[in-house]
Amino acid sequence: MAKSFHEMFRVLKPGRWCTIELNNSDGSVFEVIKRGIMDAGFEIANMLLLDKTQKSFKQIKGAKGIEEVVDKDVLFNLCKPAVIGTIESTEDYDIEHQITDAVTTHLMTLPDRIRVDPQKYTEDHRTMATINSMLMNTLIPKGVNVDRLNL
Repeated sequence: MAKSFHEMFRVLKPGRWCTIELNNSDGSVFEVIKRGIMDAGFEIANMLLLDKTQKSFKQIKGAKGIEEVVDKDVLFNLCKPAVIGTIESTEDYDIEHQITDAVTTHLMTLPDRIRVDPQKYTEDHRTMATINSMLMNTLIPKGVNVDRLNL
């Protein structure tokens, strides 16, 4: 993957974007991906959850509690900086506090999001798999080490 990120970075013009899609429940895998992205020179602009609705066989087993599998994919929106500089990282800054804040905010705002857009948000957004994906989306762009964060 690191070679792929370096090649994407090489061929993109400065200030341009690319998006990659991943699905994994292991924080160490996301940490390796994050390192590869950042080592290539990309900025992680944001990350989004992608609910493809049509679940894979493993995702269905995960929803039934048979396997530890996340039920949504993660989209990384990457930008090749127009000017190469340093990226400030909050990698190990009070990770427990950051996790608590992210989960609390997610769960407290979920009822309003369900009310406003019930097609997009449901009670399924309270599952461990969705919360795990949400944490990855929140913490990775901040440079937080997610190596120990597993479903």
